[in-house]
Amino acid sequence: MASLNPPADPEEEDVPEALDADEAAEEITGDSDVDMDSDADEDGNDDLISDPLAKQPIAHFDSHNDSIYSIAQHPTIPLIATGSGDHTAYTFLLPKGSTPQGSELLEPLQKFTGHTDSVTALGFTYPSGSYLLTAGLDGQLRSYHLDPSSTTTAPQYTLITSTTEVPEINFLLPSPSPAHPDTFALGASDGSVWVYSCTPSSLDIQQAYYLHTAPVTAGAWSADGLLLATVCEEGSLYVWDVFSEAAAQGLVSSGGQAAVALTAADARFAVDGGLYSVAIAPTQDIVAVGGAGGVIKLVSIPRLSSAASGGPSKPKSKSKQKTPPAGQILHTLSGGLSSIETLAFSPPHPNLPARRLLASGSADGSLCLFDASQNFSLRRRVTGAHEEEAVVQLKFEGSEKLVSAGMDGVLRVWDLWGGTPTAASTAATATAGGVGTAVVGELEKSGLVRTYRGHRGDGEGGGILAFVLLKGERVTRAVTAGDDGLALVFEEAEGVVDAGET
Repeated sequence: MASLNPPADPEEEDVPEALDADEAAEEITGDSDVDMDSDADEDGNDDLISDPLAKQPIAHFDSHNDSIYSIAQHPTIPLIATGSGDHTAYTFLLPKGSTPQGSELLEPLQKFTGHTDSVTALGFTYPSGSYLLTAGLDGQLRSYHLDPSSTTTAPQYTLITSTTEVPEINFLLPSPSPAHPDTFALGASDGSVWVYSCTPSSLDIQQAYYLHTAPVTAGAWSADGLLLATVCEEGSLYVWDVFSEAAAQGLVSSGGQAAVALTAADARFAVDGGLYSVAIAPTQDIVAVGGAGGVIKLVSIPRLSSAASGGPSKPKSKSKQKTPPAGQILHTLSGGLSSIETLAFSPPHPNLPARRLLASGSADGSLCLFDASQNFSLRRRVTGAHEEEAVVQLKFEGSEKLVSAGMDGVLRVWDLWGGTPTAASTAATATAGGVGTAVVGELEKSGLVRTYRGHRGDGEGGGILAFVLLKGERVTRAVTAGDDGLALVFEEAEGVVDAGET
């Protein structure tokens, strides 16, 4: 790996680059003249296949000239950051108000250079986005501070420092803890996990963990930002007591680094082929991990009192509910035959607190929904949810909708409690290259309510690698990071997805 470069002059580094509008219009349609809602049959004939649920992007960003591997949203303003295989990161603002469906070109606000390999992870710190972090396959971590003199309509970030402690950085996760602002974690290819805090002049290491023995593949913070779960290729799970709150409450030993430690040496936990996804339930008592062969394990974790997070204290229940000890394997589930690429828990339902779901997405393009109120029984399996391409990311939008993105280049919205039950919800597998009317009809039976199209699709080179959702009063906006180098903005009025722009 390349050695750390000295920080570039911010004046030279953070210069917006204008785009050619005609060039942008060419890229958004891909290499084919076929309409985004059309497809070719097996013989190569252009048969216009209708997708009645499809919508196209209202805007796009195309300043990158390679795949966009990472995307992040600012916590308080409609500012997006993207990181790419072209070794750069950009920020840009979303359109104001409601925009007619079309292909509006979004101009870059800032360009960030200095990486010598792909920018695979980035993020804004909580609670106010005071810092922007970029991280890459060059092992470099770069910290930028929001210029206090800049405005919300033109926010500017200035390089503070950079450091290289690991060969490659695989992910970066800002902590949501109100008690520990401007803190984040990262996972590396050498198996190490790091926790940093940001200051206006430095990056301060809070913790460094070295128990994983293979590349760390995924991580997740608890909702209060006090526990951090990480998994790796050799199949281990660690839940880190980052700020020693679990130890302070007597839930784990005071001398231990991890509140939970499970490895493949334990036959009950072993997943042949490793672990690649992780999620912590909003109830903060269960962590789910997903791995090769469609295996999902549910494990108990320490449940901290709300006072530790700085949140409001909850009244004690009169009836004591038994809590399993931390590290107990509660369930082993099957999400199919292929690797589980992504996991997500639904947020609490405002009127039905017992209604909770766990969603999984697989490398074969299928989705599964498990009902926590029914001992995590399988509620629905949707085969062909993203044709036969991998489901890359899942996000719940409120307690009633699930948004999924896949390497087929499509973003889909699902009604979690509508559609057909498990026995009849397996959708027909799409023909190569597209989804026809009959297949869309089958997906509708599984709860599909909307499809967003615009990326090239067809697997590698055209899929969606990540996305963010922005909530608002009247509309929802989804912004995607494409393997085709495009970031697309989709918008839906209230009533289809229960959210909108921040």
